[in-house]
Amino acid sequence: MTPDLNLTPALTRLESDDPGEQAAALDEATAILKEFGRKLVDRFVRCEDRFIIWERLFRFGPFVIDPLKEVLAHTTDPELRGLSATILLKLGDRTAIPVLLDAIASSETLICQAASRLAEAQVVEAADVMIERLRSLDFTTRVHILSIQCLLIALEKLGRPLPFDLIERFQSPEAPWEVRVYLGKSFLEKPRE
Repeated sequence: MTPDLNLTPALTRLESDDPGEQAAALDEATAILKEFGRKLVDRFVRCEDRFIIWERLFRFGPFVIDPLKEVLAHTTDPELRGLSATILLKLGDRTAIPVLLDAIASSETLICQAASRLAEAQVVEAADVMIERLRSLDFTTRVHILSIQCLLIALEKLGRPLPFDLIERFQSPEAPWEVRVYLGKSFLEKPRE
């Protein structure tokens, strides 16, 4: 049975001096929040512009983890998989790491979100995938230039030095100024591979 999503009765019971009533109120509130998490993720899946919900999903913590894992298990939509994986990792669930690594390796639109989240979580094994993706991006499109910037920032957060070939490439006159700027002093001072 789907619980009524009205928290008022649970909050009223929580004010009771009876520990049994307080425990029941907490159980009721948990059931309501779990159902809300499921409905929220369901709406996220069906939404045309997912970013509004995506930005806020992490606020619901443990109540969206299982529904997001179900999304990963059942969808083939790369955007939905990638966005779900970023939330799961932000909530400490590392099972989504392979999805984010795949997004870095192959996505045109989720590179920044995936790289940022992996760097924030200090997933050091992501650095090799980021470096390989940097080698495949060119300077001809704005999307690639932004992706290069995101990957450089993520690598710096991971403390990973850039290989010499990438430093040379990103310092070359052909490299856009935006890329040269993101090399930053700290990259150039780190030992090279």
